[in-house]
Amino acid sequence: MSVVSWVTPRGDLGTVPENLYFSYQLEAVDSDQQPLFYSFISGNLPGGMYVTRTGELRGIPTILSSVNQTAVSTFTIRATNPDGAVSDRSFSLTVSNINGPQITPRRSEEHTTE
Repeated sequence: MSVVSWVTPRGDLGTVPENLYFSYQLEAVDSDQQPLFYSFISGNLPGGMYVTRTGELRGIPTILSSVNQTAVSTFTIRATNPDGAVSDRSFSLTVSNINGPQITPRRSEEHTTE
């Protein structure tokens, strides 16, 4: 019987900006080199995100709150082979809508010297 094991480390997948397309390939392997199928099984994905059957976490993450916020989503993904062997792994992803400082240049006035 084959064994499914994860390559992608558990835990934090990083911080991504709100409202910008994001894609991250999750990876597990099967000891008999069978194809794997991935599914979201619990927790909360960031709004606008989903997991494909091929293990890609993708979408346009949203927080839907005021500016200068971060939201951490924790979720569990299952990798399954055709024989029904499974392996689950939990991850977290932080979505941020904190904008850095904006610099607005002042118009320089022309100075003339006579």
